[in-house]
Amino acid sequence: QRIQTVELEPNGQARSAGYASHLDYEPPAEDPKIGALIEELRGAEWISSGIDNVALSFASSDLAPKHLRELREYREYYVQKAKEAVHTRLTQEIHRLSKRAKEAERAVREGKQPSGQDTKDRRAVEELKVRLERRMEELDAQLHLASQPPRLLAAALVLPVGLVREVRGEEPPTDEYSADPVARSRVEQLAVQAVMAAERALGNEPEDVGAEKIGWDVSSYTKGGALRCIEVKGRQAQATTVTVTANEVRVALNKEEKFILALVLVDRESVDGPHYAQGLFHQELELNQPSVQVTVKSILERAKAPHEVFTPDEHRAREVAQ
Repeated sequence: QRIQTVELEPNGQARSAGYASHLDYEPPAEDPKIGALIEELRGAEWISSGIDNVALSFASSDLAPKHLRELREYREYYVQKAKEAVHTRLTQEIHRLSKRAKEAERAVREGKQPSGQDTKDRRAVEELKVRLERRMEELDAQLHLASQPPRLLAAALVLPVGLVREVRGEEPPTDEYSADPVARSRVEQLAVQAVMAAERALGNEPEDVGAEKIGWDVSSYTKGGALRCIEVKGRQAQATTVTVTANEVRVALNKEEKFILALVLVDRESVDGPHYAQGLFHQELELNQPSVQVTVKSILERAKAPHEVFTPDEHRAREVAQ
């Protein structure tokens, strides 16, 4: 099972909002203007005309197939590895006992030992053959996966913070990093491109999921089906800090070593990175803390090259292969 959230727009458009987007939401402060807005929106036709069905339809057609694909690829890879290991181990034992049975049979004919051992070994060989066949059938049965229909657990009306500020008559905040959105977008795009290229160079299949707001920017699948959840942070080369949101911290803690923070430093057309870091966070932020500043220096001190970073699933695959 997997819990995911779906965002619905007034125009009927649905999109994935990740695994825990609701953790970034806050209840609005008591305000008559906001209260009136909420009551007005609750009576809107797009909300009262079956949004449950729209969300479930999107989950069935988009989220569930992706989840099933991820599980199937993961299962197929490890079942194949298990079958190879079981076949090798039991086949070697069958060959060993068969050889010993032949030697015992020859020794009996030559009168060097009493009969019995050869019969015992041949019986063990037959039992191992049955065991090998049964184990292969059990492993094959693990490949039969079926997706259950998604279920709606809860729904909430979400007001964009910009709309809330507009209703209250507040000015939008500005900061140094968002002062030039064009430059910021360029840096972010170059950073994502660098990560995608690095993942492809490793033989992985990266996918840009930044628009889905699921807590990271690139989902990269290894040849074995293992998922690497990569949050890309692109900054100007002279930057000293990186902003990590509370939701990104939560996702990092939830995904543990599957979560990779990729730092890319951009200086005009020159790109330094990506630098991959894991295990940067050990606890959630305070409830009233929307983000945290992490120094570039601390990230680089813990960072490794992309080919030196492995998720737990990749570690297990390497152990099975060995």
